[in-house]
Amino acid sequence: MKTILTLFLLTLSLFASYDAKLLDKIAYKAIEEEFAKKPLINRDVVLEYFPELSQKAAVFVTLRKNGRLRGCVGSLQPDKGLLYAVIDNAKKAAFGDSRFKPVTLDELKHLTIEVAVLSPLREVLYKDSADLRKKIDKNNGIWLRLGDKSATYLPSVWSELQDFDAFFASLCEKASLQKGCLAEHPKIYAYTVKKYSYNVKKMQKAGDFYPKWCEELQETIASYPLKERLPTALPRAFVVPHAGYIYSAKTANEAYRYIKDAQEIERVVVVAPSHHVAFKGLSVLEVDAYETPCGELTVDKKYIAELKKSFRFLYEKKAHKKEHAGEVQMPLIHYYRPDMKVVEILYSQIESATLARLLERLLRDKTTLVVISSDLSHYHTLKEANRLDRICIDALERKNRLILKEGCEACGYRGIEALIVAARKLGLHVKILDYDTSYSYTKTSKSVVGYLSAIVY
Repeated sequence: MKTILTLFLLTLSLFASYDAKLLDKIAYKAIEEEFAKKPLINRDVVLEYFPELSQKAAVFVTLRKNGRLRGCVGSLQPDKGLLYAVIDNAKKAAFGDSRFKPVTLDELKHLTIEVAVLSPLREVLYKDSADLRKKIDKNNGIWLRLGDKSATYLPSVWSELQDFDAFFASLCEKASLQKGCLAEHPKIYAYTVKKYSYNVKKMQKAGDFYPKWCEELQETIASYPLKERLPTALPRAFVVPHAGYIYSAKTANEAYRYIKDAQEIERVVVVAPSHHVAFKGLSVLEVDAYETPCGELTVDKKYIAELKKSFRFLYEKKAHKKEHAGEVQMPLIHYYRPDMKVVEILYSQIESATLARLLERLLRDKTTLVVISSDLSHYHTLKEANRLDRICIDALERKNRLILKEGCEACGYRGIEALIVAARKLGLHVKILDYDTSYSYTKTSKSVVGYLSAIVY
């Protein structure tokens, strides 16, 4: 009974926040099953909730690593139900494509998975290669068959082999035929595909900055002592730290507990400095989901698309991969609101005025909560840290960015400054919730780091 219940809960959590990404998620979990050595997808429950997945379909699953092909397996004929076709072909692409070595567990988190559901095959009738050239649509996949030899290319191959002659020469060779096999008049079939691609931001700091296992994480957060709750209105923004949980999460938790009852909020936009990769401007993480120890948070790609209409964003993939300032916020968000959508924005070499314009836009939207991720001073004596951090705190409380220049050493200085500008313009209030330093945990006063949590409402 316990096993059945566990599978049921896993299945519900698997699909709770996915619509078009359903097939990608199935493919990803199917590969994970091979490493877990146990079922992670309850097939019966999935088919009960999504009976359309029992319909037969032709499916290809493509794996890519760093943009390069890492495996591709599928079928041109609808020989099994869609659910099982995705599961089987995902496993074959990962472990059974003879062109590649089997995928390793370490590689899994770096894979982009694309599921393609094929339309019925349509034969293309042609007189010769010149006639075929006129009838080929480069949005279609092509299946070439001559006798007992055949090969297919999905529509995506046209982006690599755009020239008609190069495309068919390569396809002929793939079928173990001569490059000029069109002269032998093979049968040509065309098809279209409906694509789904799933990309999740995997945990990089789990087991280091925060607990790796869900139960341990939940117990850790639940153990934090809480101050008296403030009778605030709807929270509009937080300033929270981003160090390891043992040092700073108690302070951050004073802010995050306010989102539990703020059901009006639909998404959290985490704005953080890039500590490891320098670039100019703003970078937004463009993936489908953000992994945490207790489940995934859906990335609000629709909201990102709206922001892109007004602001210029980069996608510095390496910066997001290495950055901890955004990642450490996600387990706390998931703990209080697993249904919450998220957006991660990193900034580097940017003027606070530019960042303030973005924050003003975000703060005007009452369905969006802004999180400014920042620690305070670093590696001063406890006495000096308290003095320097007090400058940051005073600037926030007074909403006076000029005070910051008196010595605030926050690593998220630009984010705090921009928040002050935006909050002041919109007439929002600021309240400091908690201040602490690493001394509380290390008991070493010679070199400490400061941590602050504040709420804007």
